[in-house]
Amino acid sequence: MERPFTKNRLTVLLFHCLSLDSPLGRLIVCLLGMGVLTFVDIGSLGLPNLCLWNKIFGYCPVDGTNHALNAFFQGKWGEAVKYNPNILFIIPIISTLILRDILRLPVKIKKN
Repeated sequence: MERPFTKNRLTVLLFHCLSLDSPLGRLIVCLLGMGVLTFVDIGSLGLPNLCLWNKIFGYCPVDGTNHALNAFFQGKWGEAVKYNPNILFIIPIISTLILRDILRLPVKIKKN
């Protein structure tokens, strides 16, 4: 009797679920990213500024987005807007994409 999940089938299933092409993979990546930004203060890490736009043009429209997301997920909303006002557009977009993937998740599971 053959096992329902052989090594190849399990590998294919894991690859499909964890790829960014599937709703589950995107949800896992988003939730992990939000978790890191919630519990790790990236401002205290002392990371260098590697933005090429900032180095070439002296200005970057997304400069401070990581700090803004970090502050937002820690509940410091005023500080998040000070880091980058684009956060007011980014959060609804991220929320919409996550909600869309959550709504697609049961449909995707039923098809397989």
